[in-house]
Amino acid sequence: MTPESSRSSSRPNGGEELEGTALRIYLYILEHGPAGPRQVARALGVSPSTAHRHLKRLAEAGLVRETGEGYEVVKPARIEGFIYVGRRLVPRLLVYSGFYAGLTLGWLAWALIAGLHPELLLLAVTNGLASILMALEGLSALRRLRG
Repeated sequence: MTPESSRSSSRPNGGEELEGTALRIYLYILEHGPAGPRQVARALGVSPSTAHRHLKRLAEAGLVRETGEGYEVVKPARIEGFIYVGRRLVPRLLVYSGFYAGLTLGWLAWALIAGLHPELLLLAVTNGLASILMALEGLSALRRLRG
């Protein structure tokens, strides 16, 4: 296995990595629905020929197909660290952040009901910090994905 093949962006069908312009085009179609090469080119600031070339590669990988309305996503690409929520990619860390935020609120509620014990406050603060750190890392991963 070469260093190139062990990188972790996304691998459609275990094949070549989906990154750069191809990834941006895939995300655009995923979030905006069917689009043709010219529409994709205008939206992403690339030439129509570049958009067309990447759309053809995505179609060959089985991720999109050409329809009368343009190209549409037919298969979700596996993108490490992200999950699909409808037509959106969401960093897993944001989901975990929400979980820890819920725990934080639970610990704070319990602390208010049972009395402000240092142990409960420590649990709430620890979970709150974990939630904040995961949210920041998740947002950072989302920014990197969008380029």
